Amino acid sequence: MHPHLDVNNQKQCADLIRALEECHKSFGKFFGECNTIKYELKACLTKDRNDKARLNRENARMRKKVIEENRKKEEIEERILTDRILQQERKKSHANEGAGDNNN
Repeated sequence: MHPHLDVNNQKQCADLIRALEECHKSFGKFFGECNTIKYELKACLTKDRNDKARLNRENARMRKKVIEENRKKEEIEERILTDRILQQERKKSHANEGAGDNNN
Protein backbone atom coordinates (compact mmCIF):
# COMPACT_ATOMS: atom_id res chain seq x y z
CA MET A 1 0.00 0.00 0.00
CA HIS A 2 1.28 3.45 -0.80
CA PRO A 3 0.10 6.96 0.01
CA HIS A 4 -1.92 9.02 -2.40
CA LEU A 5 0.38 9.55 -5.36
CA ASP A 6 1.00 13.16 -6.20
CA VAL A 7 3.75 14.10 -8.62
CA ASN A 8 4.11 17.48 -6.90
CA ASN A 9 4.62 16.00 -3.42
CA GLN A 10 6.86 13.09 -4.43
CA LYS A 11 9.08 14.76 -7.00
CA GLN A 12 11.87 12.19 -6.65
CA CYS A 13 9.43 9.46 -7.66
CA ALA A 14 7.53 11.43 -10.31
CA ASP A 15 8.73 9.33 -13.24
CA LEU A 16 7.70 6.10 -11.53
CA ILE A 17 4.32 7.57 -10.58
CA ARG A 18 3.66 8.54 -14.18
CA ALA A 19 4.81 5.13 -15.41
CA LEU A 20 2.51 3.35 -12.97
CA GLU A 21 -0.42 5.55 -13.93
CA GLU A 22 0.21 4.77 -17.61
CA CYS A 23 0.53 1.06 -16.88
CA HIS A 24 -2.74 1.07 -14.95
CA LYS A 25 -4.54 2.42 -18.01
CA SER A 26 -3.97 -0.89 -19.77
CA PHE A 27 -5.24 -4.38 -19.07
CA GLY A 28 -1.71 -5.37 -18.10
CA LYS A 29 -2.47 -4.34 -14.54
CA PHE A 30 -4.69 -7.41 -14.26
CA PHE A 31 -1.86 -9.71 -15.29
CA GLY A 32 0.90 -8.31 -13.07
CA GLU A 33 2.63 -6.26 -15.75
CA CYS A 34 2.71 -3.22 -13.45
CA ASN A 35 4.18 -5.04 -10.45
CA THR A 36 7.80 -4.19 -11.23
CA ILE A 37 7.00 -0.50 -11.50
CA LYS A 38 4.92 -0.72 -8.34
CA TYR A 39 7.81 -2.29 -6.38
CA GLU A 40 10.25 0.31 -7.67
CA LEU A 41 7.81 3.06 -6.73
CA LYS A 42 7.34 1.60 -3.27
CA ALA A 43 11.12 1.55 -2.77
CA CYS A 44 11.38 5.13 -4.01
CA LEU A 45 8.58 6.33 -1.72
CA THR A 46 10.14 4.52 1.25
CA LYS A 47 13.51 6.12 0.55
CA ASP A 48 11.85 9.53 0.19
CA ARG A 49 9.98 9.10 3.49
CA ASN A 50 13.14 7.95 5.28
CA ASP A 51 15.11 10.89 3.88
CA LYS A 52 12.46 13.34 5.07
CA ALA A 53 12.37 11.71 8.50
CA ARG A 54 16.16 11.92 8.76
CA LEU A 55 16.11 15.60 7.82
CA ASN A 56 13.34 16.28 10.32
CA ARG A 57 15.35 14.55 13.07
CA GLU A 58 18.45 16.57 12.20
CA ASN A 59 16.47 19.80 12.19
CA ALA A 60 14.88 18.93 15.52
CA ARG A 61 18.30 18.22 17.03
CA MET A 62 19.60 21.55 15.77
CA ARG A 63 16.57 23.43 17.09
CA LYS A 64 16.90 21.67 20.43
CA LYS A 65 20.59 22.57 20.58
CA VAL A 66 19.85 26.23 19.85
CA ILE A 67 17.12 26.29 22.48
CA GLU A 68 19.46 24.72 25.04
CA GLU A 69 22.22 27.21 24.22
CA ASN A 70 19.78 30.10 24.60
CA ARG A 71 18.57 28.71 27.91
CA LYS A 72 22.14 28.48 29.18
CA LYS A 73 22.86 32.05 28.06
CA GLU A 74 19.76 33.26 29.85
CA GLU A 75 20.80 31.44 33.03
CA ILE A 76 24.26 33.02 32.88
CA GLU A 77 22.79 36.47 32.27
CA GLU A 78 20.38 35.97 35.15
CA ARG A 79 23.23 34.95 37.47
CA ILE A 80 25.27 37.97 36.43
CA LEU A 81 22.32 40.28 37.00
CA THR A 82 21.59 38.70 40.37
CA ASP A 83 25.24 39.06 41.40
CA ARG A 84 25.24 42.74 40.39
CA ILE A 85 22.09 43.40 42.38
CA LEU A 86 23.56 41.67 45.42
CA GLN A 87 26.79 43.65 45.10
CA GLN A 88 24.85 46.91 44.89
CA GLU A 89 22.82 45.98 47.96
CA ARG A 90 26.02 45.13 49.87
CA LYS A 91 27.56 48.46 48.89
CA LYS A 92 24.45 50.28 50.06
CA SER A 93 24.40 48.42 53.36
CA HIS A 94 28.12 49.12 53.90
CA ALA A 95 27.58 52.77 53.01
CA ASN A 96 24.65 52.97 55.43
CA GLU A 97 26.70 51.32 58.18
CA GLY A 98 29.57 53.74 57.57
CA ALA A 99 27.24 56.74 57.62
CA GLY A 100 25.73 55.55 60.89
CA ASP A 101 29.18 55.33 62.52
CA ASN A 102 29.97 58.95 61.65
CA ASN A 103 26.79 60.23 63.32
CA ASN A 104 27.59 58.63 66.70
